[in-house]
Amino acid sequence: MADNEECANRDGEESSDLDCAVCLQSCVHPVKLPCGHHFCYLCVKGVALLSKKCAMCRQEIPWECLDNPELLREEEFIRSASETSAEKWYYEGRNGWWQYDDRTSAELENAFTKNEAVVEVLVAGFVYIVDLIQMTQCRKNGMGRVRSVKRDSGQIPNKIGVAGLRLRPGGAPNNRRNNNRDADGGENPPPAPPVRNASMLADVDGASDNQLQDAVSTRFRQLRLESTTSPPPRRRRPRE
Repeated sequence: MADNEECANRDGEESSDLDCAVCLQSCVHPVKLPCGHHFCYLCVKGVALLSKKCAMCRQEIPWECLDNPELLREEEFIRSASETSAEKWYYEGRNGWWQYDDRTSAELENAFTKNEAVVEVLVAGFVYIVDLIQMTQCRKNGMGRVRSVKRDSGQIPNKIGVAGLRLRPGGAPNNRRNNNRDADGGENPPPAPPVRNASMLADVDGASDNQLQDAVSTRFRQLRLESTTSPPPRRRRPRE
């Protein structure tokens, strides 16, 4: 574990920008695992649900790391949560509204401005269908519940948090008791068992470190590819 943490720290010193080994993009709300590796919060949540293991070193991911994550860029999270200069996208929780992460919000805003009826987004390893006419969200595989979505200002009543990270008074992340299982991806019983019948993760327990990383990365890219190969029909939003 010490070697992993030393390696992760050295990587962080070499680059001022944190990259996620799962989505292969700059980290959005990066979190650090006990092994020392870092990922986007939603990416590591998806990995935990799919395989329970770090995509880099194969150490088991405790569910506590998702409930009480070690957030590496708290100031960026606070800025995203408190920004009021632009419209934000939200999905319904049990006791309020969750704000989408900035990357997903940008995808939704782009589809909205193009007057698209439906858009598919990848959140925590699952493809969701967002109906911009009915303003609802559901998983593409039909599992889980249908949630309402809305486009609103950056500050709304009953705002629970951002991208599965719960807020505490003042806009900072509540790392002591996140209780984020109401957020996307949290409807599964924690932690999920390894996915042995999935084609991309079939032999994850017997795979090398590189094979495991490639399998998880490929699985996420495949999900995003599936969400874009069949473009949704365009239809005009009815005039109000």
